[in-house]
Order: sequence, then C-alpha cells, then structure tokens
Amino acid sequence: MDDSEIYDQMSQLNNELVNTQRDLVKTNKNLEYQIERFKVTLQNIADPVIVTDENFIITLVNQKAFSFIGNNQDIINKPIDEVLQFKETTSNSENGVFTLSQQESIFPLHHKELLLFSYSQEPFFVELSISAIEEKSGITSGYVVVIHSIAERKKIEIQQTEIKDILQVINRILRHDILNHLNVIQMATYLSEKKGDFTYLSKVMKSVEASIKLVNDMKNLEYTVSKGGKLAVYETREIIEEVSSNYPIQFNISGYGKIVADEAFSSVIDNLIRNAINHGKTEKMDIVISPNKDYSEISIRDYGAGMKKDILDKIFDENFKAGSTGNTGIGLYIVKKVVERYGGKIKVESELGKGTTFTLTVPSKK
Repeated sequence: MDDSEIYDQMSQLNNELVNTQRDLVKTNKNLEYQIERFKVTLQNIADPVIVTDENFIITLVNQKAFSFIGNNQDIINKPIDEVLQFKETTSNSENGVFTLSQQESIFPLHHKELLLFSYSQEPFFVELSISAIEEKSGITSGYVVVIHSIAERKKIEIQQTEIKDILQVINRILRHDILNHLNVIQMATYLSEKKGDFTYLSKVMKSVEASIKLVNDMKNLEYTVSKGGKLAVYETREIIEEVSSNYPIQFNISGYGKIVADEAFSSVIDNLIRNAINHGKTEKMDIVISPNKDYSEISIRDYGAGMKKDILDKIFDENFKAGSTGNTGIGLYIVKKVVERYGGKIKVESELGKGTTFTLTVPSKK
C-alpha cells in the first residue's frame, strides 16, 4: 500500500470520526432537550411526582412533591422508603405500614387508596399510581410515583357516614320511645275502661303530647344533620344573640369571634340553652366568645342544678338520660357530632348546685 492509499484511508476514517462526533453532539443535544422538556412537563403536573431508579433511589421530583411531602431538605439520592410509607385504608390498625420497595411485584399500581406517612406530617389519605420505567430489553430501569391527595374526598365520605349513623340513631330512638308511649296509652286506656276512672286519661294525653314532641324534635334534628353541607365563615355572636332572643331568661354575652360552620350551629346553641333551662332550671346564662389564631372558644355557662361527676362522661352518649326531666339524650349526642364535623371539640364541667359550663372549640379558618 503506497502513501496515497494510506492517506485516503486515514482521511476517510477522519471523516467518519468527525461525522460520528457530530452525530453524538446532535444526539446529546437532543437528549438534553428531551430531559429539559421532561423536567418542565414534570414541574407543570398538578400532582406530586417522584422518579426513582431501579433501586428506588429518588432521582427526580417536581416542586409539588417537595411541598406535598413537607420536606425542605434535599431528598434527591435518598431511598424513597425513607421519605414515604403507606398503609392500606382497608387494613385493620394491627397491620403495619408498607414501603414501595416491598410492593415491587404489584407494579404497575393505579389509583390505589392509601394512607400516606411521611416524617414531616400527620398521616393523610392519598391515591397512588406507580409505573415501572422499562427499557426496550424489558429491564426495569426505574419507577414513576404519582401521588394524588384525596383528603377532602375522604373527609366528605366520613361526614356522610356520620350523618347516616346519626339518622339511624334517630330512627331507633323514635321506634323505642314511641313504642313506650303507646304502651302507656294502652295500659291507661285499659285501666280507665276497667275501673271507670277517667283520671287515667291524663296519662294518655301526656303520652300523646310526648310522642308529638318527640316526632317534632327528631324531625328538626334530622333536618339539622342532613342539611349540613358546605362550611362557611360565621360571626359567632350574631348566631348566639339570635338564638338566645327566643328564651325569657337573662343572658350575658361577651366577645366576638368567627367560626367555620353551617346552619346546624344554631341548633347546637339552641340545644345547650334549652337543656340549661329545661333540665338545669337556670334563670341566667353567661356566654363568652374568645377568639385566637385558628379557633374560637365559646364558653356557655348556666347557674342551674348542675350534674354529678359520674355522669359527665356519659352525657354525649346517644341513649344517655338522667333524672326525671331526662328524655332520649339524643340532643347532646347530635351536638357533639355536629361540632366534630366542623373539626372542633366540646367539653363539659359541672358542679351540683352551682351549674354547668359547656366549652366549644371551633375552627375560625377554612
């Protein structure tokens, strides 16, 4: 081979090398463009997205994932099992949480309802979708984890379940109490006819009146719990002043504060005031509204008969009643359920001969 042939081959190899290098640069730029495009797309996805390698080491996340997880530290290159753990909502409380790497055999996983645990937040409900990233050869090179919060949906579902339970309780009480009243009516009527003593008819009238009152009370309570819908911000004092104006006793109302509630809150206040008058025989009440950053505290104090300490833990039970004036006890049960539906709580303190104080703590912000 002479010099010219060697030169031609070297020139040809050089051209091929230049072309290959040019193709590699072009491919690299295209790859960089695709990666950048993927990152932009990832950031624009509304749900948190976490990308891992085949060993579940986090390689990429969108900004939504950072805020969702609530972790300001760098989670890149960390095992996803250190950041997120889950529990199936259908499992009982004895079942421990599971990690993603333990569930590798069930991927792809779409729209699975789970309880998410992260080291920076309280557990909350999510819907999880996980897909494997597979090469053309079929080898898995990573995973894409999409997390969708369903906390609001679960909250509504829980509220609907609670309302259903309350309505079932109302139905049971109606059947039980009206049956008792009918038994009294039957017996009083029988004795009246047998003995010719019409004084027994007064018991009939009392039972009829009690039945009518019970049906009306249950009807109002059913309406109260079933209409509970979208929560809104209310001025607490306006509701209390409106409700208290229906009763002929002395009220000392002080303070102002917002609450997030619905129309059922009027029934809550009405029930507490009515109980204090009918059962506690109070002639005056002090109502104090104390707002703070996230909640408003409403203290409702009467100066009536008070209650024994041994029944304070029972008064919110659905069928509890005490004393000659005690009815079904459903009122305070409903009160507690309504307040809890707002994300609040209620407690009671009482002393015989000195009166009773109910304290409601209700969120002031949505």
